Amino acid sequence: CSFGNPCATITEALSRLDSANPIRTIRIRSGDYAEALVIDGSIDVDAVRLSAEYVSESERASLDPPDGGPAILVVDKDVTITGLEIRGATGMAADTPDGVRCLKISGSPGLTLRKVEIMSNAASGVFASTCDVSIYRSRIALNLQGGISIDHADYDIVNTMIVDNGTSAGTGSQVGGVRLDQANGTFAFNTVAGNVRDSDGTLAPGVQCLGGSAMVTNSVIRATGGGALGGCEALYSNYDGATGATNSSADPLLMEADGDYHLMDGSPCIDAADPAATETLDFDGEGRPKGDLRDMGADERE
Repeated sequence: CSFGNPCATITEALSRLDSANPIRTIRIRSGDYAEALVIDGSIDVDAVRLSAEYVSESERASLDPPDGGPAILVVDKDVTITGLEIRGATGMAADTPDGVRCLKISGSPGLTLRKVEIMSNAASGVFASTCDVSIYRSRIALNLQGGISIDHADYDIVNTMIVDNGTSAGTGSQVGGVRLDQANGTFAFNTVAGNVRDSDGTLAPGVQCLGGSAMVTNSVIRATGGGALGGCEALYSNYDGATGATNSSADPLLMEADGDYHLMDGSPCIDAADPAATETLDFDGEGRPKGDLRDMGADERE
């Protein structure tokens, strides 16, 4: 596959990868791809990179899978995905219609997502079991069974918007924004807002930590009905019922219009992040800090 004579589908490009070929990056042109991807032992390379860098929103590459199953299934591979929009996986819960699903069977898989948008999938936006996950400057939104669910794995989630996930309709979803089960890692400079879950459930609708050494830092966590954070330690963060000298429960003044959860002028989250933080970019790729200190959450206010 070349620039002048590209593969017809991403699946075709994946099938052409082999250990004798040192090029393992698939560059994805703009457009809608009506396919689901399976990246597993049938592909004869250890690591796969899918790059859909774009110049403008109108040139974005989108993965629109057929009914049933996850949009992208990763099994025992290291996969990096950049700039791709992953949306609309449908089907019954048993079909696991997640945006991205990463599993470990026998290898040592890892999933890295950079500047991706995962939205409107019938199950989780990202589901990872014993698969290490890194998510940077991404948007996880409107996924019916929750935004991100990670169990028995390490994670690094930074500068990401996790918004409007989960549902309380019918039996509802067990996960709202984020569920970290026996997981360890970094959760920093994220905005988690507008997420909901089953009203009879016991998990926090924002971020729920179940064991592991989860620490939430420099983040904004809000959820419909309050009780946004459960079982997690937090520093320099804004959330309902906040305790501790560095945390705040004041209204963060998020825009909350059409899925936009950037900070508004006058937000108490401005210049309120850890003075020792070193993060240099925000969700939009703009520089941090713009004031004396960095802002809490994924957005650095102008």
